[in-house]
Amino acid sequence: MLQRDETVLLTGGTGHLGRRLAWLLASSGNRVDLLVRRESRRGAREWLAALRVEDASAAGRILLVNGDLTSSSIINPDQRSRVLEDCVSVLHCGAVTATSADWALAWKTNVEGTRNLLGLAAEMPQLRRFLHVSDLAVAGDHSGVFTEADLHRGQLFSSSYAETKMLGERIARAAMKELPVTVVRPASFLPDHTRGLLGGGLAGRDASLLRLLKLLERCGKWAGGVLPIPVLPLGSCARVQALPLSWQAQVIAAAWASDETA
Repeated sequence: MLQRDETVLLTGGTGHLGRRLAWLLASSGNRVDLLVRRESRRGAREWLAALRVEDASAAGRILLVNGDLTSSSIINPDQRSRVLEDCVSVLHCGAVTATSADWALAWKTNVEGTRNLLGLAAEMPQLRRFLHVSDLAVAGDHSGVFTEADLHRGQLFSSSYAETKMLGERIARAAMKELPVTVVRPASFLPDHTRGLLGGGLAGRDASLLRLLKLLERCGKWAGGVLPIPVLPLGSCARVQALPLSWQAQVIAAAWASDETA
């Protein structure tokens, strides 16, 4: 049950996963403080205005909060005290996700941003949960079993995104000694049949995967549905786990709502 009647600080709320999570939490009766950078505020306002048409009740429980993960204070001074007082939990899915992202930017957002947000959470007197959204990419090129307890196993990474997500998770897990931190590692996202504001396409690496799958589907239809999916000799880099965006968002939201902190 997602209804906890509490206020949650959500990062990454302008992305596809973040928007889905904001709606799931707000539509369950919770209040969502959506952290938005200055350059993303216009798009966030437009999305929220459109959501009011589809689900006015949920939209009324979402409040845009000015801030930036790369800032040590995170939230602008005019809203910071109120957020610290009201928020009972933090759901952190904000990140630079492009595999081609500049290393410095990925580090500043995915690593230092996580550290900054944990510092803010430590100031919340009512903190119940800090849920850190990591990624299966933290396994890098590791072969064989890679469990929840594994993190740094000498694996190599093909992108600044994957490596900085591993380093960010490392910081989040170290904070478990002092804070109620939970880490989840979602797979690549695939859109489902949802339409409207909560459906649509994906960006970056997930969009590329979807285009490949659609191409293979068309090839199969052209061959009368009997064309086998080709397997390329690309090793571990060609192996991808992908699950529907809406299902993964529901699982993440359920982890946020849970009273367990493992």
